[in-house]
Amino acid sequence: IYTFTWEDPEVDIQHLDITSSDSVLAITSAGDNVLHYAIASSPRNLHCVDMNPCQGHLLELKLAAISSLEYFDFFALFGRGYHPRFRDLLDSKLEHCLSIYAYEFW
Repeated sequence: IYTFTWEDPEVDIQHLDITSSDSVLAITSAGDNVLHYAIASSPRNLHCVDMNPCQGHLLELKLAAISSLEYFDFFALFGRGYHPRFRDLLDSKLEHCLSIYAYEFW
């Protein structure tokens, strides 16, 4: 548990020399760094862990949104932090991409 941290996934990738043959274990946090690792270095395995299960639910929501939503809806959720039809999107477009635990959380 920490009170201050500076995280830069690009620096991690550079200094750890993460490549497509590596397996990475990372703190899920809000999922942004692990998504960066996945895109920038395509590790063989990427394991996300967090003491707070809500962080995993958030990462699942982001992955579901990336694969299921149009840009406008995605940006409303994660750029503006609010979508007036979130419940409708959850039930119509995101549910099939979420675990039952993440769906129930959201």
